[in-house]
Amino acid sequence: AEIKPTQMIFRPSVNLFGFSPICPAAIRNRLDSHIADLQNSPKSIYYQSMERWFHQKPAGFNLPVWLTLLTAMVGVSLVAGLIITLIRTFQMQRSYQEIFNSVSDAIMIHDATNGQIIDGNQSALQMYGYDNINEISSVAILSAEDAGYTQERALKAIHQAARDGFNQFEWLARHKDGHTFWAEVSLKSANILGKPRILAMAHDIAQRKRHEEQLQKSVDDKNILMQELHHRTRNNMQIICALMNLQAGLTGSQALIQAFGETENRIMAMALVHEKLYAARNVSYIQANDYIKSLVDRLYHSQPSAYKQIQFDIAAESVKLHIDTAIPLGLVINELLGNSLRHAFTEMESGKIAVEFSTMADGRCRLFFRDNGKGVIDPENLVRQNSLGMLLISGICEDQLRGKVEFRNRNGLECSLVFTPVQPQADRDHLPE
Repeated sequence: AEIKPTQMIFRPSVNLFGFSPICPAAIRNRLDSHIADLQNSPKSIYYQSMERWFHQKPAGFNLPVWLTLLTAMVGVSLVAGLIITLIRTFQMQRSYQEIFNSVSDAIMIHDATNGQIIDGNQSALQMYGYDNINEISSVAILSAEDAGYTQERALKAIHQAARDGFNQFEWLARHKDGHTFWAEVSLKSANILGKPRILAMAHDIAQRKRHEEQLQKSVDDKNILMQELHHRTRNNMQIICALMNLQAGLTGSQALIQAFGETENRIMAMALVHEKLYAARNVSYIQANDYIKSLVDRLYHSQPSAYKQIQFDIAAESVKLHIDTAIPLGLVINELLGNSLRHAFTEMESGKIAVEFSTMADGRCRLFFRDNGKGVIDPENLVRQNSLGMLLISGICEDQLRGKVEFRNRNGLECSLVFTPVQPQADRDHLPE
């Protein structure tokens, strides 16, 4: 018996499986086409069942309609799972696309090997000024290559993210209309459909950059003002020293001349701090080694004993000192050095003076001063003498430097000062807990 194709008077996708008309027409048409192919294919269960029926029945036998429908359902069930999977996949892709485009930050998907842009969300298109992702052929189009942000540099960042799993940096991007803007880019490696990809999320930080530039300008202006302040302070101190020197010359008293000279040296020690701060880029800190060497040299040449052959051994670490530490430390060195130059070598034509400055493991600082002069009779009671120099040393060490000073005789006078460097409140507030 000849088997003829069965003509169904309904649409299986709608009447049999109940797919809503909301379902895309392409899906419904594909389902109906699969059912038609199954019922008319000699290899289908439906066709083979019909052949067995007609082989046993007389020619002209008409199969009941309900049996025809039942047989068709058997064939349709073979592809039902495939069709449902296709629909679920379509729904998942639509959900993914909705989420992808709802993110406010720009997101692009790159090939982890060559950096090619595969996809991008609506925020990315809006950020760079494009209407379609196909307009963006490479990262170079989105970058300020003339400023050094090249395709090669971007590819290195992508490869680093593929290797390390994550990479974050700032990037100078270029809009479609040609203007540039700063973006913070975060790269994350991912595996999408079995292929290595890089998710690039970019955030426009142009406003933050403007605020940073304004803040930096404010800091630069403040530094200029502070440098000018140090410059004027140093000049004023030099004027004071000059006036005192003139006044000392008019007194005629050797004691007053010596007293004025000692006071000038103290002022000079403070003025030197302002001079170093004026010349430095940092208006609050100076280098300890540079300051101590300059201070010793100036104090030596300001003393009447400068004609003597004094050998200096200065070993100071390159440590940053805040102005609140540098000024009192300079005053202490001034008193110790002035005392040695005036009294230690009165019976000698030459001598040696050593100055050492270092930091300790607990964060404190240590100043060590030694000369090979005649020493003192009672070094332990030296700080209790009523001389102005010793009173200054004692008061500065205890009150300003919060340290402890010790004197002793060992082939000359030795002085050891251990103190905690001053930490300004503004710096303490930024220390990690």
